[in-house]
Amino acid sequence: MNSYSEYHTKNGNKLELEDLDLVNHPIGFTDESNEVFKLINFQGNNFIISDSNCYACSRVYENVDGYRWVEILIIPNGKNIKILNKNSSIRYSFYTLKLFDFLKSDKDILEFDKLYVKTFSGND
Repeated sequence: MNSYSEYHTKNGNKLELEDLDLVNHPIGFTDESNEVFKLINFQGNNFIISDSNCYACSRVYENVDGYRWVEILIIPNGKNIKILNKNSSIRYSFYTLKLFDFLKSDKDILEFDKLYVKTFSGND
């Protein structure tokens, strides 16, 4: 028995990047570089990369309707990032919100909030 949810497996095996439907659910992700990104697996970990940038991604998830995606982990830095969540194989990871645990003062929280808003201001 594997350690993966039955919803995240195909024939009992962990879903891989090859199991994503990138034709009907393309990568809807851009950052300030405006470069083309592609998904890769390197040493068992998923990443979205371009010529000059790289972001860590989660394993492949699947919901009960069969829609598959990876989550991208982004630490907001004020540089604009746009993620098309409506029909993309890439979704924003709300795990980033756990960063609030490391913010020690009201000033830290306000600064992080400003960076967060600036980073994701172009998203729906």
